[in-house]
This record gives sequence, structure tokens and C-alpha cells, in this order.
Amino acid sequence: PINLVKYFNKRVIMAKYNLLFSLLVLVFSLNLKATTFIPLSVKQQLRDASGVIRGVYQGSTYKKMRGDRVITEASFKISTMSGLKNHEVINKNNFKVIFPGGKWQGVNYQISGSPTFKKNEEVVLLLTKTSNGFAVTNLALGKYTIKKEFGKEYLSSALFPNHKNLRSIPLAQFNSYVKDYFGSGMINIDPDKFVYKGISKERKQKTKGRRPASTEEEATETERENSIVWLVILFAFLGFYSAYTTKQRNK
Repeated sequence: PINLVKYFNKRVIMAKYNLLFSLLVLVFSLNLKATTFIPLSVKQQLRDASGVIRGVYQGSTYKKMRGDRVITEASFKISTMSGLKNHEVINKNNFKVIFPGGKWQGVNYQISGSPTFKKNEEVVLLLTKTSNGFAVTNLALGKYTIKKEFGKEYLSSALFPNHKNLRSIPLAQFNSYVKDYFGSGMINIDPDKFVYKGISKERKQKTKGRRPASTEEEATETERENSIVWLVILFAFLGFYSAYTTKQRNK
């Protein structure tokens, strides 16, 4: 009977460790692969942006970054922009925008939520400046397609094309939002002058005390990694405590 009890106790402990392992795999899977978006207004999205461009997609290349991360470097021919300085746009016909994922040495690195583009597709992109260049703000949430109706231009969210507030935004209204945040609406690139005219008072108040975008990105990644580590420790402690109490009861 004693051997039988030990056998079942061992099985219970193994089952708990298997459950712990499964939970950890699930946590890592959800953290790395799943991306959930909620529809945000243009004003809310602009709070996270460093600038906005309107351009035509030309093509993409891929890069391998530190930590074995693969990113896509998409090229755009810019027609208008706001929030960016002219010296940040070295070539308006080949402006680079990055986002995670891509293809490297024949392997596809798919990242849920990253934007996709079609050749010669004209889009409006919200951009965030990072240490590696300008990235699409909030992944695919920062992409808007352009459509024309009755001689007027409208923007439509690439992620929420059927949302009542994001499916048909008049370009003039969008331009008004941009002007409020960046001090200038969407205007043509002037090679002799800076496009950026400074941040409006409203944006200064909303961004007061904020860290640079690259710092925020690194801080968010660190916080996410720390949360996973603590979760692993918590599960390990619970499994150890359960095994310990079971052993004490059976003495």
C-alpha cells in the first residue's frame, strides 16, 4: 500500500509539472504570436505617432537584427507628410519604413498584426521614430488606405474597414487632426525648407513627461519579459508548494 501511495503521489506531481509546462507554452505562444487590436480613433493613434506620410508602396527588403529578429524594410514614394523633418527624408522616392517579420534565408517570420502592402498601393501611414528607423505605429493599425467617392478622398482603416468611425474618414478631417498634433497638415516636401513646424500646444500637453518612442518600446518589451519571468516563478512555486504539502500529508 505504501508503494502504491508513493506511485500515485509521483503521478500527481508529474501531472502538475506537465500542466505547468503546458501553461508556460501557452503563455509564451500568446505573448509572441497573438496580437489583438481594438479600434482606436485617429486622435488616439496620433498620440503614439511621430509623424504621418502619404505615399505609394514600391517594394520591400529584409534585415536580420540583434537577437535574431527579422524585420521588413518597406520602401515608399512620398507625396505629402507631416511631423517629419526634411533631413529625416533623405530620398522621398525611396523612404524606408520598418515593421517586424519578413523572410530570411528562405524562412518566413510571420508576426501577427504586421501590415501588408500591395505593389503601387497608395496609403497613409502613421509612423513612430525608433532607434532602427521609422516604424508603422501600432503595426497594421497605423495603416490607412485611400479611396475616392464623388471627387473627394477618404481614408479607411486597413484593420477596421467596416468600422463606422474608421471606414470613411474625410481627408480634410484627417488633415485637421494632423495639424492639431504636429502644427502642420499634410504638405508637399520642400527640399529647401523643413516641413516640421513644431508641436502644437495641445500635443505638448498630451505628451508632457513622455519618454522617447524608442525608450517606450524598449521599456514595454522589458516589462513584458519581466512579467513572464515572474509568472514562471509563480507557477514553479505553486507546483513546489503543492508537492511539498502532499508529501507532508503522506508522512
